Amino acid sequence: MRQRQGNPRNSIRIEGQKLMTVSHPERSAWWFLGSVMAFVLAVCLLPLMLGEGAPMSAWVVMTATFALSAVFLLWCLLVSRVSMTADSSGIQLHTLRWFRASIPWEAVADVRPDSTGSGLQLGWKQLGGGLTGYLAGTEAVMIEIDDDAARRLSQLEGPEAPPPKRARRYLVSVPQSDLVSLKLRELRGLALPCRSR
Repeated sequence: MRQRQGNPRNSIRIEGQKLMTVSHPERSAWWFLGSVMAFVLAVCLLPLMLGEGAPMSAWVVMTATFALSAVFLLWCLLVSRVSMTADSSGIQLHTLRWFRASIPWEAVADVRPDSTGSGLQLGWKQLGGGLTGYLAGTEAVMIEIDDDAARRLSQLEGPEAPPPKRARRYLVSVPQSDLVSLKLRELRGLALPCRSR
């Protein structure tokens, strides 16, 4: 049976008690982008090529529209990587330059390997039912949040501080999800030695 390979640029780095992963979009996302751009090019240029005597300004506008669309979609795909860092304080997630989450170990109930289901799901997504996705490939880990621990943590931050907004579950794209979930469980066990796993 052939094993599905993710993006070769994906990486895992373990330095002592610190785990860092980076996941990039898979080939299917690049193929989809190419298909969309070919369709946009056909829609933009075909009427001009079939019509007689199209003015030069129409060619310029269509070419500029296609070029700007291509640059924007390519940029979106390039910044759709997911970074995860786990250390003694917890897990930090980051995607699309703006979306971040910090999850302390006290709030983590469980971590297990999972799948996003599609290589076309990219970036940060609210997937419904308290599930938030940090997505850039099919291989992932599911991080379950302990609601009681999360409430206790928000109370410790003080009554004036607004509670941090945390999902009940996080689906995070990572390379080698089995290895990453084992390492996350190990780090959680070291950070919370008294808690049952």
